[in-house]
Amino acid sequence: MPTPGGGRAFAFVTDITERQRAAAALQERTTELEYRTTQLSQMAWDLTLAEHHAREQIARTLHDGLQQLLVIVALNLEQQLKRENEVGAAPSELLAEAKQQLDEAMAVARSLNVELFPPVLQRSGLPAALTWLANWTHEKYKLSVQIRADPRADSARKDVRTLLFESVRELLFNAVKYAQTDRVTLALELDADDQLCITVTDQGVGFEPARLDDRSKAGQVGWGLFRIRERLTLLGGRLDIDSAPGKGTRVRLVAPRDAAPDTVAGANELSLALTGAAAAVDDDRASPDALRILIVDDHPAVRRALREMLHQRPQFSVVGDASNGFEAIARAHTLRPDVILMDVSMPHMDGVEATARIRAELPDIRILGRVDAGSE
Repeated sequence: MPTPGGGRAFAFVTDITERQRAAAALQERTTELEYRTTQLSQMAWDLTLAEHHAREQIARTLHDGLQQLLVIVALNLEQQLKRENEVGAAPSELLAEAKQQLDEAMAVARSLNVELFPPVLQRSGLPAALTWLANWTHEKYKLSVQIRADPRADSARKDVRTLLFESVRELLFNAVKYAQTDRVTLALELDADDQLCITVTDQGVGFEPARLDDRSKAGQVGWGLFRIRERLTLLGGRLDIDSAPGKGTRVRLVAPRDAAPDTVAGANELSLALTGAAAAVDDDRASPDALRILIVDDHPAVRRALREMLHQRPQFSVVGDASNGFEAIARAHTLRPDVILMDVSMPHMDGVEATARIRAELPDIRILGRVDAGSE
């Protein structure tokens, strides 16, 4: 600073130790919060997939166990009734009645199987699954569901598809049980941020949304919506409710569409699959121009049968096999086959998800989906 006595310098010295400590503590808390958020998202992913796998296992047990036993008993009864008819004996009323009851039991088991684990959700995606759900709801509960589904509004994330499907199923059931209405509209679309948006609207009796924040007053319908909201929040989505007594209800589900980061378990399984990827199987009897085929199926006997059948034809060469989706991805990268015979229903990662991954990473490989005989 200029002064009559000459220039003067002023220095300000500030101790920023506390400020640096506060900034470091804030960064540490931010990192911890990000970690906990990631952990919560992982928990939501794991929980949703655990429920999905439990439903799949029960449905498979029904199909491979109870339904098969019922079919065997029904066939035996059918044969006995035919024998009695051939010898001219009067048909047994008890056997005929038992056969009818078995047919009804098989229909109930088949319906329960599909309700527990709708195959359309895994094979055809969310738009087709919600269309199926709308028709199923009308057939079962006589609730008319007018649906509008954008075919692009789908997700490669199994947890997102499953959570949204089950959430909509619960919303439709709530409309049947509580809304006192016979008509609901259902819309599936993509918003401006490329998020999946599902809106379920009815003109029923409505309710007070504030009940969701008071668990003591939530009631059964409130608890259902509360669970949906919590799960969507953990997955990075949200639940919006617009309702009032006597003015109907509008529920909007919003969920991320983009692919989730690999789970720890999934990453480990894929890493192990890549590490242990089998080398190509040389087939001396195959011609040099033979079509190179990778077989993917979780049943060893099926893989052996397919291999033996294809081995008889020199125009085909089986270069390897895999027992689940993780192994299929690894084998595809290692062996680079021309064609993959892909089973749809497999543990750990099914054929639908594996196909999507392989198509994205190795688009030149042709993939033929295969569904087990007798599945719904």
